[in-house]
Amino acid sequence: MALITAIVLFLVGTLGTAISRLLTNESRAWTPRIIQLVIRRAIVRLHPAQRERFEEEWQGHVDEVPGEIGKLTVALGFLTAARRMTLAEKAEDAPLTMTREIPSETVVEYDFRCFCGTSIVTTEKTVTCTNCGKTFGIRRVRKHRPRWNIGPQGQSVLQLRDLKKLAIYATVGVLLLCWLYELACG
Repeated sequence: MALITAIVLFLVGTLGTAISRLLTNESRAWTPRIIQLVIRRAIVRLHPAQRERFEEEWQGHVDEVPGEIGKLTVALGFLTAARRMTLAEKAEDAPLTMTREIPSETVVEYDFRCFCGTSIVTTEKTVTCTNCGKTFGIRRVRKHRPRWNIGPQGQSVLQLRDLKKLAIYATVGVLLLCWLYELACG
């Protein structure tokens, strides 16, 4: 029985190694294409006047980075850079608008519950719970954009851009796992 178990484990290990090497070789073959697609995606997000310049610069920068994972990481960073550049450009081009001045007597009221269960309402930035004596500092937290949109009757709707991001992250994850397995197995 022990011999059969050892044989099965050997065969499973051999099959796992073969599949891992196959996936590693396949991912090495596809990585340059994926990197090119990511760079093109970043370039498309830029203003048309900037596209040619940054395409050359970013491609040259990626070519200088050693390793496929490093190149892919840098290329994914270009997506973020292109998005920030576009947002900054839109903010500069936005027309100035008149806004209503907020009166100085506007007061923000903070309403929350202490860890001991006591309800606390205050207008100050620091407050002490009357029940347990804990002191809380209140600070403003940046709100994040929701990743999911709410559809009809409260159903969640996954958008196409979320699927694209998920595909890129899954590809990077598979490449990273194959590379790590290849390092571990030699």
